[in-house]
Amino acid sequence: MLINIQSPCRQVGSKMAAVKRKDGAMDKTWRRIIACAILSVTAGFCQQPSGVKTQNLPPPPPTLGNKPPGPGAQARVLGRLKAEPRPLKMLGPFRVGPSREGARLNVAPPVRQDGGNEWVRPQDVRTRTATASKSSVPPGLQERLVMGGPSLIEAFSHLPKPGNGIKPFSNDLGESVYLTEAMRSPALTTLWQLDPSPMGCCDPQIAVSRTVVAVLRWGQLSFFDKSGTFLPAFPGPFALANFFWGVLPDVDASLNLNPAVANNPLFKMCEGPQGPSPSQCGDVGDARIVFDAIHSRWLVLATAKNDNGVKLSSEPWAYTQRRTKFLLAVSTDEDPSKGFLLYAFNATPDDGACNSTDSSPCPNSSFIPGYAGDYPSIGVSDKYYLITDHFNSPKGGLDHAYLVVINAQDAMNGNNSPHHHWFYDWDTGGGSNASEVTMPVVNQEKLFPNDMGMVLNTHDDELVITTVSNDDPPVLNSLVFEMQSPLHSGGWAQKGSDEQIDLDTPDQPVTANMLNHTLVLAFNHNQPWVGTYVPSVDVFTADVTGLPFGATQVKNRTFGWHSPLDDPANDVVGYGMPGIAMNKDGDIAVVYNRTSPMLYYEARYSTWMHNEPDLRPSRILRKGDGPIPMGGCSGPCGYLKPETAGVALDPFDRTGIWMGHFYANAGGGTSMVVGKVFGKAYPDLTVPQVDFSPKSPKFLHPGDTVTVSYTMYNGGDGPAGNPRGEVRLVPLSTNGAPRIFLGEDTVKDLAPGETVQRSSLTFPIPGNVAVGRYAIEVEARIRGGDMTEYSTENNTGSAQILEVLPPEPKRKGWSPKKGAFK
Repeated sequence: MLINIQSPCRQVGSKMAAVKRKDGAMDKTWRRIIACAILSVTAGFCQQPSGVKTQNLPPPPPTLGNKPPGPGAQARVLGRLKAEPRPLKMLGPFRVGPSREGARLNVAPPVRQDGGNEWVRPQDVRTRTATASKSSVPPGLQERLVMGGPSLIEAFSHLPKPGNGIKPFSNDLGESVYLTEAMRSPALTTLWQLDPSPMGCCDPQIAVSRTVVAVLRWGQLSFFDKSGTFLPAFPGPFALANFFWGVLPDVDASLNLNPAVANNPLFKMCEGPQGPSPSQCGDVGDARIVFDAIHSRWLVLATAKNDNGVKLSSEPWAYTQRRTKFLLAVSTDEDPSKGFLLYAFNATPDDGACNSTDSSPCPNSSFIPGYAGDYPSIGVSDKYYLITDHFNSPKGGLDHAYLVVINAQDAMNGNNSPHHHWFYDWDTGGGSNASEVTMPVVNQEKLFPNDMGMVLNTHDDELVITTVSNDDPPVLNSLVFEMQSPLHSGGWAQKGSDEQIDLDTPDQPVTANMLNHTLVLAFNHNQPWVGTYVPSVDVFTADVTGLPFGATQVKNRTFGWHSPLDDPANDVVGYGMPGIAMNKDGDIAVVYNRTSPMLYYEARYSTWMHNEPDLRPSRILRKGDGPIPMGGCSGPCGYLKPETAGVALDPFDRTGIWMGHFYANAGGGTSMVVGKVFGKAYPDLTVPQVDFSPKSPKFLHPGDTVTVSYTMYNGGDGPAGNPRGEVRLVPLSTNGAPRIFLGEDTVKDLAPGETVQRSSLTFPIPGNVAVGRYAIEVEARIRGGDMTEYSTENNTGSAQILEVLPPEPKRKGWSPKKGAFK
């Protein structure tokens, strides 16, 4: 079914009159939208479908004449499809709190309906390509400039030309055109190192709220404050098998296994020989975590797989009983200690639709026995949560892409079976379909004027942006940017070992975020810096103001090879697994791993300032301490294969960017380091404990003295200077009655993570205090100076209830005659 797409000139231009100000000028944002629409049309948006797709040929030797499109290049709008509802078997909501013991909520039985997708042919649109003067580039630099991408060519054109005291051009531009220490990436504002032993093995992830940093490693999750101290409600790392335990028995009951193995606990997600038990959970992990800054919610996504039975069974058809389920946790508040709502649903199309033992497609279903999902990812828009993975059969064949779109409000509100749709292998134009890794974008804010979600996918020499509209059902549109074709490099050497590190997942997006109408993403991209293809990192940004009608490339830079400031000139370093984020100022941070024959596996970062033409030289996040053995072998063999990176914008000031990644520790394993770049370090005062005396009886009269003790703690990453504790009575008998000031206590400066205990502080009960019930409250405050806290909503602690009685009657002097007071 073909769907007509109205010209963007009419759709956007028709709104011009409504946004003009009284002085006749147009709002800046709308000027950008209209300009984008005009560019889209002049680039050929309204052309008829041509059906032409260039053949994927090996790339010619790089020269400036065949470089990829540069900044300002427009995306080709390839196609649009309308999706009909495709229902899931959704289980949930279940509620889980800090105790990590799930309690079942009332759940409506799952409803199953039929549905389908409607496709349209792509529209092939000509691309406007930037050009550069070939004569401006000295011989010998052309190849490396093209390897670095359009942004490096653009940056190079701004360099002062040699002569008159200016040194000749350097060809050592793999990392940056800047070659001085003064231009190195900014130093960290915060750095902490995590204990390697309890934190899990793989796939580093990080997410940040105003006051909390979450760190995830495959199947173990930790919540810290910003000083690097575990939250009291989560006093250590915990396994996601325990966290999701409340939903797993219901998942096991829904697997639809063949009768031959239906009662075999090895084929269940979480059932051992003695019955359901978190300690018997199998493959629960491969998790991702995001803080949804639009709705102030934590999102944890994992997969559950019944791999144990498939791996251990001797039956040749055991693979047909593979099942994969998504496990989704949505917090009920910005504070994760207030609990999560849990959901479970299929991670492959119609997962387990039939229980046959052959690989024939299930009747009236998209499921083929043997399908299993892998590499889950989660993105955010205002309307939807976007969840992806890819699935395949162990018998071989293409990795298919799978997308589930869930109504965010339904998931946050705990609705039974939140409204949702799913898609797989959606059309990306030119005869291609989405496949392998697809990366949903985490929107840090609503996209104006047309809010929507985005999912990224790469095909050979194309980066595809699939937009997911806020309609119900959502409408998908595909746009494409051209890019250099990927080539594989294989594993890369590490110092002190013949075993290699696998940084080679070319051109598959690793992280993607959107802020200020700018999409930023990073992926691995191999380049022949020295004749051999070397793992490198590609940074790509685009202005997406005009979505779904168009998008404009802003930055496209591949970097790697080595650091001219830190590495020997003859070292060839592999770079890979990048995480990327941009702050409100437009400054970008990229965190990644590096390894070489001269370098232990390390974590490093680079920055790209908004007003500079190129990345700055990199800086160490944490150096490696030794080689990583992977089983022992002679000659190059063995692979450590990291698959994710941790990076997150701090929603508090939208300036600081937190990063987390692996490095090689001295014990032969990997540890994780967490740091923050940009912005400032701030304190975050809390009062976790308040007490008072006398405790019995718990009543006082006006004029009596109350003795108060309390604890003040700084959970920020910056020091708290000149803190005070303000002590008050809080009326409980009368709603809305003002608090009554008792006094103030001066406390010493507190370093990040430091606690101070204050005791035996005496305060008189004012004589005008009304009779009633009160609580003792202490609020931590910072007096004087320009000091901001991450939050002041958590600064108050309170004690038990006490009661204020009427004043005691005044007694006159002693009467000897009566033997009593007069």
